[in-house]
Amino acid sequence: MKEVWQMMTDDDHWRLPLPKLLISVTGEAKTLTPHPRVKAILKQGLVNAAANTGAWIITGGRATGMMKMVGEAVSEYADATGNQTGQELVVLGIVSLGCVANRHLFKEKALQKNGRKPLTYIMPGEMSDSHCAPLDHNHTHFLLVDDGTERQPGGEIDFRSDLEKYISTQKKDSQAQNLKVNQQVSLAMAWQHCDIAKQCIFSSENRCNWQEADLSSSMLDALVEDQADFVQLFLDLGLDLERFLCVETLWQLYSKCLAKSAVAKELLTYSSSRITSTATTTQYEVGLDLKDNPHLLFDISKVIVHLLKDNSFNFYSDFHVLGEGFQYPSFKHPERELFLWSILFNRRDLAQIVWKDGLDHIGGALCARALLKEMSVIAEEMEMAEFSEDLAKHSVEWEAHALTVLAECYSRDHLLTHNLLVRELRHWAPEESALLCTSDTAGHPAHTNTPDTAGRPTPLSMTESYEMTDFAGHSACQTKLTDIWNGGLAGNTSIWKVRESLGE
Repeated sequence: MKEVWQMMTDDDHWRLPLPKLLISVTGEAKTLTPHPRVKAILKQGLVNAAANTGAWIITGGRATGMMKMVGEAVSEYADATGNQTGQELVVLGIVSLGCVANRHLFKEKALQKNGRKPLTYIMPGEMSDSHCAPLDHNHTHFLLVDDGTERQPGGEIDFRSDLEKYISTQKKDSQAQNLKVNQQVSLAMAWQHCDIAKQCIFSSENRCNWQEADLSSSMLDALVEDQADFVQLFLDLGLDLERFLCVETLWQLYSKCLAKSAVAKELLTYSSSRITSTATTTQYEVGLDLKDNPHLLFDISKVIVHLLKDNSFNFYSDFHVLGEGFQYPSFKHPERELFLWSILFNRRDLAQIVWKDGLDHIGGALCARALLKEMSVIAEEMEMAEFSEDLAKHSVEWEAHALTVLAECYSRDHLLTHNLLVRELRHWAPEESALLCTSDTAGHPAHTNTPDTAGRPTPLSMTESYEMTDFAGHSACQTKLTDIWNGGLAGNTSIWKVRESLGE
């Protein structure tokens, strides 16, 4: 086995990168008509996992059954990623020579100069022999095992088993016995198996391997891919959101998700055109690097202000100064920034997670209700009826969440709940920069443009502004309005708003 391993990895021969993982695929050699879901799993799970973890995929290598399906998944992955040759992946076929169609070509070549010259393999036409099949052209490498038999499947099994064991030993010796935690997590995420991550990667027995691991890159991937169970797992393991979420990370979240979601990109384009009142709509460009679009977060902030029709919600007004030499600080309230991001991209489960970990749950739920409702209106204007309906349903869910929290508060203390309803939403309508610090590399404070927050909204005023009838109908709101009308007027509540709230 040593000679085979050297041939595959030496610079004088195949020059294959050392595998960080082996994925051995076995299955029927008979012709299969794959269910679309099975094919999707192979493409999105198996191949994606191999690409993300530096794994080798090993199969029987022939163009039939499961082996052919794996090859097609590799080809589709290469097309989708722009890598037409698929050479980023190692897909090794270990084949019994006696079961390969046109095998005489290999035997003839083996007699010529020890078989060291390239061979052009000719694919046969339709095959009627159920025991023979051509090599699958989507595999990257082949090992042909000649045990002297003809048309007898299984002649390669012992060799393949021994080689896989040998490779695993080399992998362990060269890579300190274990895969890195992030590589293991990437594989579990590619297969969408958070249960495996909990039981095998982050087990108490394996604590010494993962407790010092930096999960930031895995957290970013989980957010982008909308894998809420992994996000919750990383938070449970102690990931510090304040350290994780700096300006650059939030920028990456918006940029990556806009690039992935054509619908979200269209909404941003449409909203941006409404802000500038341009006669024509130009597609919003999302760069892959911060320098390509340093104003992305500032643009997002303008869209939020436009949707809510209130400059109090200008979260990122000071982010237009990003550029060369700028240090990327963290956020004071990372849960809020992630919540806004998840709402704007209609990520239900992720929004729930960060909302529960954040501050001012009623204010957050009301903001989500208002944003989603306005997004639904825009989607309807853009003739995206199904998406508009989904946004509207999501919007209603957040009003229900706000109502649930309100009911709990009111059941505990009527007076404090009344005060809460007329308290300014300082957490959701910020009066200062969202950042912990803003400075350039020379240590000078970066320019900030704090929004004018005179008359910031309250839960009660938001109820009126965005027509949240269910929330307004709760006893806490009704009794507070009665109290205001009878003389207990809050200092920051204008008379006309009270009159409109009461239907005068």
